[in-house]
Amino acid sequence: MRGLGRAAGWTLLVLLVAFVVAKFLLFEIEELGHDYMAPNILTGDQIAVYTRASPERGDVVVCEHPREPGRRVIGRLVGVAGDEVAIERGALFLNGTAVAVTSPEPDTFRLTGDQELRLVRETLGSGRSWLTAVDPAHPVQMREVEVESGWYLLADNRPSGTDSRAFGEVHPSLCKGRAFLLLLPGPGQGITSPADRRFTWIE
Repeated sequence: MRGLGRAAGWTLLVLLVAFVVAKFLLFEIEELGHDYMAPNILTGDQIAVYTRASPERGDVVVCEHPREPGRRVIGRLVGVAGDEVAIERGALFLNGTAVAVTSPEPDTFRLTGDQELRLVRETLGSGRSWLTAVDPAHPVQMREVEVESGWYLLADNRPSGTDSRAFGEVHPSLCKGRAFLLLLPGPGQGITSPADRRFTWIE
């Protein structure tokens, strides 16, 4: 029994060391202070950010604010250099073509309080998809923007989030990496409980 306990102790130590090394070399942990990425990431959620990633359209990225050094921003990468991005009556357009939209089940999401979001699933031509919050009664409008040399980020909570519509495109050099895993959820909101969201992949 003593031998088994010693082996378990060494295994735990090795795993702990591996985690610490990976944290410093491969990923960072961020905690969100807002619901800009609802319904996918919520206030208080702790997420893992892979710092060696090469983000692509559809990925969630964490970056430095392009105008306020030291402030982090998070958003869905929807446009890269040369792309044209627009929103017409709530529908996302990329290079003149509407991004495919379907209705998920359930199609609503309730945040803390009385705010209820309507959900759609957006899917790129590559097959990459994610849930987006929309407001059919007051659809978002955004004139076409040509991305020059950076990345164009949009909030998943499209009606309420702060993103490139406010601070402009973000140069890739300012981005820390791709958010890929929800580690520890916040207090719990909407369609799933905190326990159901723990250690889940971020779409």
